[in-house]
Amino acid sequence: MVGEKAKREYMKKCNKKFVDCISECATNVLRGNVPLTTRQNTKLQRNKQSLRALSIKKTALRKKRQIIHRVSKKTVQIVLVSTSSNFHQF
Repeated sequence: MVGEKAKREYMKKCNKKFVDCISECATNVLRGNVPLTTRQNTKLQRNKQSLRALSIKKTALRKKRQIIHRVSKKTVQIVLVSTSSNFHQF
């Protein structure tokens, strides 16, 4: 398990492509392009505003990093896993 300090250091150094990838996944989840179970949907409801801010292209890179750091690890996992599992179906 990754500690809080290591997570903070990684978010400071992660590149723009990683942040853009998570932002694109958040956009697809919000638009309904990715099928979610009701359980996943209810877990994402807590971070609805953060996901919306991530999906906006005009949000600054620094702000997006802060949002990704602030939201729970589970939220990022749900967004990434549900999107990546959808790509394997094609």
